[in-house]
Amino acid sequence: MMILQGAFAGFYILKKDSHKFWHSFYEFSYLKYSAYASEMSVLGFNRSKLDCNDFYCHFRSPQKFLQTIEFIEDFDKCVWVLIVNFVIFMVTSYCIICYRLK
Repeated sequence: MMILQGAFAGFYILKKDSHKFWHSFYEFSYLKYSAYASEMSVLGFNRSKLDCNDFYCHFRSPQKFLQTIEFIEDFDKCVWVLIVNFVIFMVTSYCIICYRLK
């Protein structure tokens, strides 16, 4: 199951490289949105430039890095998708446990 979540999170296969049938799975991947929310909390919200001692630092600006990985900057959407996934998993788990106890 984790391999499928990793695939739909964009770690193994990018959305643009997959078949159109699978695109809806990319929109509900909790792994993708949890990674996006973490990256947004660390690198987002107009963070200042990072310290760099080299002559040239390509990713000195956090915004440059976020643009390179095609990052979405919608923190509210990330949080809502995570909440909906959590509720769906909890309801499904409850139903499965009730069914198994009968």
